Order: sequence, then structure tokens, then C-alpha cells
Amino acid sequence: SVSVDVQYDQTQYQVVGERWFFTGTPGSWVLDSLSPITPDVDGDTAVVGVTLSDYAFEFNVASIVQPEVLMLHLVNAGAEPHEIVIFRGSDTVTVDNVIADAEGTLSTAEFIGALEVPTPGEYGDLALVGLEPGTYIAVCFITDANGTPHFLEGMVSEFEIVGI
Repeated sequence: SVSVDVQYDQTQYQVVGERWFFTGTPGSWVLDSLSPITPDVDGDTAVVGVTLSDYAFEFNVASIVQPEVLMLHLVNAGAEPHEIVIFRGSDTVTVDNVIADAEGTLSTAEFIGALEVPTPGEYGDLALVGLEPGTYIAVCFITDANGTPHFLEGMVSEFEIVGI
């Protein structure tokens, strides 16, 4: 068996790191599994801690001075799986509008990036590059045992990138 670390652009803004594990078979290699790793992105990096709980996002800062790379260090402190999905905010893409009409509101929103942290106690790093100053919306679409999306239980938030 062999492993290789891979890094690629998931979106215009999101850089993903993964470790791919291959198993040798006669004449070929087969991808056996993969695991996420923190991507290594060049540039001035701001690391922001984000706690994902049942049912809220807690950012360890109120606003972020525009970095070249924004690394959101996510920790699942809840009892359920969680994710963070980031959209660019606007006059029509606000927390209130997302709660009132997620599908309609977000169909016009610019998708920035996403990362799932499915296991309580687990962590992950979401690397974002090239973000402009403005408001960004964080949403968790995972559903609870009753089928209710977490964002309808309060797991929707915004954060601000401010210019230098």
C-alpha cells in the first residue's frame, strides 16, 4: 500500500487537502480510502476558531481583517454531525432571509466553500483564499433526528471580513 497527499481547489475560494491511500493489486493501484488533512496554502494566514455546537456557530473573533488565506479551524462540540457552508452575504442574502427562505435565498447566493465535521469531538480546517471584504453567511444544512435542518434550529450565523 502507498499514500499520497493531494491538494486541490474545490471552488474558486476553497483549497482542500486529502491523504489518499492506495492498495496494490496485480497490474494496478486501487484507491482504498482517503482522509482530510489541513491544506498548506501560501500567503498571510488568519486562523479563526469556530465551535460547532447543537445548534450554533461560535467564532472566536467578531470580525476578521482581510487575510490572503482564511483558515477556519472547526471543532464539533455538539452531540450530532455538523457542517459549515459559507455563502457571500448581500442585501438579499442575510441570516433572516436564509431562515425565512433558504432554498430561494441561497439559490442566488455566491457559494464560497464547505466542510463537514461529522463526528462529535472531531475537528477540521476549512482553507479559504481571495475573500473580499464583506459579510459572509455560515449555514448548517444537516438535519436532526426529526428531519429539521440545523439552520432552522439556530445554526446560521454571519461573520465579517474587513479591509485593511
